[in-house]
Amino acid sequence: MRIGDAEFSFPALLGHEGAGIIEKVGEQATNFKVGDQVLMAYNTWGECENCNSENPSSCINWTTLNMSGARIDGSYTFKKQDGTAVSNFFT
Repeated sequence: MRIGDAEFSFPALLGHEGAGIIEKVGEQATNFKVGDQVLMAYNTWGECENCNSENPSSCINWTTLNMSGARIDGSYTFKKQDGTAVSNFFT
């Protein structure tokens, strides 16, 4: 990262350890409520043999889901004001 050889573009949202308390919930967030304690974790697909055999860290889509900067459907969570996607690990 420091020498510029990252495989993703900047600006980026970096990090994989975080926790917090939900302050606001959007209408599509049906499993969370204000005040819930949450933490970030790596995303897994949940549909492959590895996920279904209790080995989610070997999910066949792990890299796509966690390192590409995009969701599995190709959409992005974060964008700059001009609409350009911001690369991030946790989507």
